[in-house]
Amino acid sequence: MTNEDPNKPEEVKSSWILSAKLYNSLKFTVMVFLPALSTLYFTLGSIWDFPAVEAVIGTTAAITTFLGLLLRHASTVYNTSDNRFDGAIKYTESTDGSKRFTLEVPGDPNEISKKDIITFKVAHE
Repeated sequence: MTNEDPNKPEEVKSSWILSAKLYNSLKFTVMVFLPALSTLYFTLGSIWDFPAVEAVIGTTAAITTFLGLLLRHASTVYNTSDNRFDGAIKYTESTDGSKRFTLEVPGDPNEISKKDIITFKVAHE
């Protein structure tokens, strides 16, 4: 028996991470565009006797569900990786009890000033 938290998600080993632009585009498509398009086709199809309304709605629902699954996987991969952090705050405590914090930023530190929000991982040494 292990002492691990049963509610902690398993770490995903995949390196499949989408760019923020692609992720946001897919998320909009899955959550807003495809359901709206499906509703529009269903409504207009009922009024104007469009062909194969049930088949089109079923196909759209299947595509939406599959894309939602891909987005969920991409979100899990991202949230279990260090890619979501802009750097790390290293915390060390010496034998005399004094504490030291070091900010580590990969790449050019001047890039931080261009961001509205930054996220750091706290690393205990």
